[in-house]
Amino acid sequence: TPNFLSQYSQMELMEVLSKAFKEFYKYNTFTQKYISDSKLNLNIPDNYISVHIRRGDKIVTGEMEDIDLNLYVDAIRDAIHIGRNIFIATDDTSVVTYMLNKLRGDNVKIFYNNNNKLRGFDEKTYNSKNTFSKKDEVLNMLFDMDMMIHSQFFIGTFSSNVGCVVAMYLGLDKCHSVDISWKIV
Repeated sequence: TPNFLSQYSQMELMEVLSKAFKEFYKYNTFTQKYISDSKLNLNIPDNYISVHIRRGDKIVTGEMEDIDLNLYVDAIRDAIHIGRNIFIATDDTSVVTYMLNKLRGDNVKIFYNNNNKLRGFDEKTYNSKNTFSKKDEVLNMLFDMDMMIHSQFFIGTFSSNVGCVVAMYLGLDKCHSVDISWKIV
């Protein structure tokens, strides 16, 4: 219950969640091979910043604020001292083109999951897809997640489940949210 959790600090709760998450977050053999092969094909250096940009149905339905992409650009520029290789995870590939154009003069190299062809996630559309297409989307999402949890620094939103999971894995000191501050309860 919230009263029970309130006796712990956010950092204490974060430590417990992080440890538990790292223990249970394991891939089966097929998924691990897909992720490993995808990483090899991406050819990204080990030192990179990950950026998660959510678009799609969460914004259309008002569940999430439509965050100005320039906030991500500014956050990347603020974090360039960490690394100039940027991995962008998104459910709308048009974001990659936008970021490439905005960061053109910043001497960064942009990487993204080129197997992702989405132009914004929509749950209704996803649910109508065949099993093979759904599996493909899930594998691509897991690949993006793996890239984010193994990055040197993360930029995203703590209002999204993805941002919360990455923060639990990396720790808050290696994360920047462009929307809300971290809170568990």
